Amino acid sequence: MGGTQDALAGAASGAAGMAVGHPLDTIKTRIQTAPRGQYTSALHCARLTVAERGVRGGLMAGVTFPVIAKAADKAVHFGARQERASGPSVQAVAGASSGVLASFITCPAELIKVQMQLGSERSTERGALACARNIIRVQGWAGLWYGIGATAARDGPAIATWLVSYDLVTKGVKKVSSELFPQRDGTGAFEAVLAGGTAGTIAWCCSFPFDMVKSKIQAVNLRETKASRPPPISSVARAVIQDGGVRALYAGLGPCLLRAFPVNATIFATYETVKLLFCKN
Repeated sequence: MGGTQDALAGAASGAAGMAVGHPLDTIKTRIQTAPRGQYTSALHCARLTVAERGVRGGLMAGVTFPVIAKAADKAVHFGARQERASGPSVQAVAGASSGVLASFITCPAELIKVQMQLGSERSTERGALACARNIIRVQGWAGLWYGIGATAARDGPAIATWLVSYDLVTKGVKKVSSELFPQRDGTGAFEAVLAGGTAGTIAWCCSFPFDMVKSKIQAVNLRETKASRPPPISSVARAVIQDGGVRALYAGLGPCLLRAFPVNATIFATYETVKLLFCKN
């Protein structure tokens, strides 16, 4: 399968995965950026968010732009993946490099998403484009990449782990599946769902502290006040630990992992399905 077709299949999978997982991503972000003790659980956060802002303006706030950006993001990741050699080391390098490269797409999308997911006091404008315009008006164009360092630090290792885990789990599942069902060939929906969900869960467990730091950095109100340069990743991590201990770096991990399996199962199942359609044509 050619690189263009891999990228197109990746784009479709990224959009599908983001659409499935956005409500839980909103809960994760609100827990990560809230003062300690504001929410007692993910369910408590969800209830308050819906009560304050409704489903569309609360749990689904800022979904449109991330869906588009995630399509481009996964097009880069899967486009790099098709160049892999047989060993996991080459794929890890491809994943890390594509993760860092795609962070320049991901950062503006996640910045706008975070700004819109936060409380109603920041939601005077309507839509992602209005949010982006306000950030540019106050910060300049460079403001859209506020937090790019933390985004790249998260996504490089995360995508390397994600792609390597997917292939390793897929090989294991296919080995067992071939023994039970010798007539089957290729990566089917079962393998893609199980391996994709597992790979996503592993990747998020490894990268979550970086995501916490990124959310803290991007939670600054960039639409009204001119911001200085983002603080160093290490200083933000130290402040989080001083406030709540190492455990605080994992605040919001519950809804993240609850989201990780179905979202990544959707991503890889969509990718394998679209790839199969291309191969048949």
